[in-house]
Amino acid sequence: MFTLVQTAAVAGCAARPTAPAASLPAKKRLLPPGAPVTLTSKDGMVLHAEWRTPAGRVPPFPALLLLHDLAGDLTQWDEVWPLFEARGWAVLALDLRAHGGSTRRADGARVTLDTIGPVAVAAMPVDVWAALDWLRAWPDADAARLAVVGAGLGANLAWVASGTEWGVQAAVALSPGTRLAKVGEEIADLAPRGVLLVAGERDPGAEATARALAARSAGSHRLLIVRGTSGHGTDLLRGESARVVGPEVTAWIEKRWSAPPGADSDDRP
Repeated sequence: MFTLVQTAAVAGCAARPTAPAASLPAKKRLLPPGAPVTLTSKDGMVLHAEWRTPAGRVPPFPALLLLHDLAGDLTQWDEVWPLFEARGWAVLALDLRAHGGSTRRADGARVTLDTIGPVAVAAMPVDVWAALDWLRAWPDADAARLAVVGAGLGANLAWVASGTEWGVQAAVALSPGTRLAKVGEEIADLAPRGVLLVAGERDPGAEATARALAARSAGSHRLLIVRGTSGHGTDLLRGESARVVGPEVTAWIEKRWSAPPGADSDDRP
C-alpha cells in the first residue's frame, strides 16, 4: 500500500505527493483500505480519502469520486467496489467534512457534526471541489472520464457537482436526501446535467426528492425509480436491487463519457 498526499487548491494545482498521511485508527473493513490521500479544501478543512485502482489495468484510469451518506463514511462503498473494478475504473472515496477521517481543520481545530452539523453540510460542495481538483491533476486518473457517484447526502452533492464547471462528465445520485435539497443553492449558474437520479419506490422521501431534482436539471438526465424496493443509498447497489441498478449506473456513466456536449435529455421514469 502506498500513500498519496495532495493539497487541492481552488483552481487546478499540479498534483505533487508529499509526506505520508498520518495513520487512522484500525477499523474493521470489508476490504483492505485503499491508498490514503490527504486533501486540504480552500476553506482549510483537512480531508481524508482513499484511492483504489483496478487490478491488472494500466493507468490512466477512468475515475469515480464516491460520496457517502450523512453520518456515514467512505467505508460505505467497500461492498460496492467490485462493480466498479470490473469495469476497469478507479475510485477516490472521500470522507466528507465532519465524517470519518475528515474531522480537523488545517489549524488543528476539531470539526464534528455534533458541533457544526448544518454548517458542515452547507460547506460540503467545497469538499467535492477539492476532490475533483485532485482527480483532474492526478496523472493516474483520466481527466476526460470523471464521474461522481453519491448516496443520500452524497447524492445531493453529486447532483450539484454535475451542474458546475468542475470537470464532471457524469453523475449518479442514489436516494437524494429530502432535507438536503438546498445544498449547493448558493452556487451561481448551477445547471445540473448528465445525471442519473435513482430512488426506491418504497423510499418515498428519496423518490420525491429525486423527482424534484430531475425537474430542476437543466440538461441530459434520467430518473430511475426502482420498483418494489425500499433500499436507500448504497443499498441499491447490493443484493437484489443491484441486478437492476448496477447495470443502469455503469451504462449511464459510460454513455455520458462518450456523449458529445449538449446531448439531448433522457428523463424516462
